[in-house]
Amino acid sequence: MPRVSVGKDPRNWIHHLAAGADSHLVLAAHFEQTVNVWDLASRKNIGAFETHLDIGGKRLALSPDGSVCFAGAYRRYGIAAYLVASGIRVWERRDLKAVQYVSLSPGGRRVYCGLSSRPLHVLDSKSGETLEQLHGIRQVTESPFDASRLLDGTRLTLVRPGRKSRKIERGSFAVLDAAFSPGCLLLSESDSRLRCIDLDDGVELWSFRHRSAHALDVAFAPALNAAVTLVGHYGTVRGGYNIFRLDMDTGSPTHVARAQYGYAAAFCDHGRKCVLADGSVVSTEDRKTVFRFPLPPYSSSS
Repeated sequence: MPRVSVGKDPRNWIHHLAAGADSHLVLAAHFEQTVNVWDLASRKNIGAFETHLDIGGKRLALSPDGSVCFAGAYRRYGIAAYLVASGIRVWERRDLKAVQYVSLSPGGRRVYCGLSSRPLHVLDSKSGETLEQLHGIRQVTESPFDASRLLDGTRLTLVRPGRKSRKIERGSFAVLDAAFSPGCLLLSESDSRLRCIDLDDGVELWSFRHRSAHALDVAFAPALNAAVTLVGHYGTVRGGYNIFRLDMDTGSPTHVARAQYGYAAAFCDHGRKCVLADGSVVSTEDRKTVFRFPLPPYSSSS
C-alpha cells in the first residue's frame, strides 16, 4: 500500500482542496487568498488566481464542470465566485460575514453558504443573490441521486422529495462530513464513527470506526459500490492519516493508503481517486499512488 509524506514544515502543506464532480480539475490552496488549479488529465499545475479565501472551516468549492470557484472568508470579505480559467471575480457578497461552510448543489445551481451565527444563505451560483435563508442551519449536503438533503443545525434533519422530513439521531455534537448513495446516507460525526443510514426507514445499516480517529472526508464511489473516507485526528499529525474503502452492503473496510498529514483531501473522479495535502493522487480502486502534483511555492502573502 502507498505511504506518502509532506515533511515537517507546515508551510509546505495544502490546507484547502476542492474538486468538481464532473471535472478533471482540483483547486488547492496553502492558507489564504491564492488558489492553484491542478489538472488531473495533464497532471500539471495549470494556473493560479487570488481570492477572498482564508484558513479554517470548509470555505472552498468548485462547480461540477470545473469552471467556477467559490471562496469564503471569516474575517472580512464574505463569499465570492471566480472564473477558474481567468481568475476574474464574477460576484461577491461582502455582507455575508463569518463564512464557515461553502458547498454546492449537485447541479451547481445553488451555493450553500453557512455562517457562524446567522441563517444559512442559499445563493444563486450565477448571480450570488440569496434564494432562501435557512434559520438554525450550519451546513447542507444534497444528494445527486434524488434531491434529498441533510440539514445540519440545531437538529439533524433528512428532507426527501415527496416524503415527510425525518429526524436523524445525533451521535455527537458535530457533523464532520456527509455523502449520499442512491439509498443511503453516509454520516461522519465527532464521535469517531462513520454511519451508513438507510434513507427509507432511518435504520443504521453499519458503522465504521478506526481506533479513535475521525472520518474527516467522506464520498460515495458508484463504480466501486463503496464509501471512501480519509480518517485521522483533526488538525494534528498524531497517528497519521489513512484512506479506507468500505463496502456499501456490509461496511467491510479495505485499507487504501496512509499519509503523514491529511488536513485537506478531495475525492474526485466519482470517488475513485483521492488528492492529498502533499499533492499525491491515490487510486481508491487499486490502492496505488497514481502520481503527485508538485506543490506550489509557499509565500507569506498567500
